[in-house]
Amino acid sequence: MSKIRLFRFSLVVLGLLFALFLTPVHAAPQVTRVVLPNQFHGVLVESHSNPMVEVCLYIRAGSVMDPQGQEGTAYMLGWLINEGAGQQDSTQFQQAMDNYGITLNGTASRDYLKVTMRALSKDMVYAFELLGAAINQPRLDQEPIERAKREMVASFEQNREDADVRVEERLEALLLGQHPYGRRVEGDPESITKISREGLRRFHAQAMRGPNMVLSVAGDMRPEQFMALVHQHFGGLSADPGPFGATIPTVASPVPQPWQVEHVEMDKAQSVIAVGWPGPNRQHPDYYAITVLDHILGGSGFGSRLTERLREEQGLTYSVYSYFSPWEGQGIWQVAMATKPENVPHAVSEIRTILSQLAKDGVQEDALKRAKENLLGGFPIALDTLGKLASTWGLIGYYKRGWDYLDQWPKRIERVTQEDIQRVARSFFQEPKMRVVTAGRATP
Repeated sequence: MSKIRLFRFSLVVLGLLFALFLTPVHAAPQVTRVVLPNQFHGVLVESHSNPMVEVCLYIRAGSVMDPQGQEGTAYMLGWLINEGAGQQDSTQFQQAMDNYGITLNGTASRDYLKVTMRALSKDMVYAFELLGAAINQPRLDQEPIERAKREMVASFEQNREDADVRVEERLEALLLGQHPYGRRVEGDPESITKISREGLRRFHAQAMRGPNMVLSVAGDMRPEQFMALVHQHFGGLSADPGPFGATIPTVASPVPQPWQVEHVEMDKAQSVIAVGWPGPNRQHPDYYAITVLDHILGGSGFGSRLTERLREEQGLTYSVYSYFSPWEGQGIWQVAMATKPENVPHAVSEIRTILSQLAKDGVQEDALKRAKENLLGGFPIALDTLGKLASTWGLIGYYKRGWDYLDQWPKRIERVTQEDIQRVARSFFQEPKMRVVTAGRATP
């Protein structure tokens, strides 16, 4: 699913899903960290209010590592994570999961392969046996490989009719160029067809190494059990990071050009608009000012500049928002919305004006104060379930943000000044580096 669709969908139902399906966390957690001799990193975030455990394993094996011409390899390896391991074929492995109510899934992004697991705390020993087998002894049988290929190709073909996806793909191509980040995470029919069992095995062997992995566990588990399971199932991994341990190169800045709109013709009642430009990585010195500025621009939904102007004042859209993707080798910052085809030129002009005004004038003190209050007020919600805790702590470890990150985050947000906001806006909101893509019916 595209980031554009995912954001819209989450605005409506994410809170409900969390309330229904995820385990709430009521107390400040106790955190235990471990680094094995092979440089495998693990972190346990204890919460004993419910007998559940959530696990996130981040592996330095995202689509950026896909072999040239075999894009989709990382994604397929994630797809196959629960399709058999050790002595159990796909059917047996999934039956074992069902018998204990264990969920185990994998997916890939640009930077990493992510494996998630959920199980009752009483079943953790067996759950880790399945996880360990999936990581250390995946079968990668031909039948599930062919099934994965069929589903990935079908998904690609279906997405050709999705305006959100088409806009996103084109915008990323314009901003990322020939950098490996510009490859499709899920591949395309030609690259998917070229992925072989032998190629998956080679990719797996390069990926599953101690220094390339961070395990985060949240829930009803004691440190003694956590340490024992980590040593048992991950202590035998290689200590050599291999080629996947190399630093991901920074994305080259796009060639400056005049403001122009590129259109993707599609027979859709609503047109999709995306305006994007080079964004930060997670280590950017102005990361916290960028976070606050994005909140003011469109990341906060209601109350943001984009929503006030384009929805509340002019009624051009139901949803408009901004977000940035801080990958290791740089990211993308963008604005996205949908509107009637006849409104596209005006909406694009309004987005351009808002970005220009922020770069020129910055923000008033009261707007900065409200943004920081909103961010700080919402901070506990970002950590109120086991799934969120496991994911957040795993990302902190994966991107080496420092284990005091959560303690420091509110303080660093609070320290952002008006001068910081204007400096960041002027640095990032530069029209010659922006790209604009629309999809839908041509404007009359």
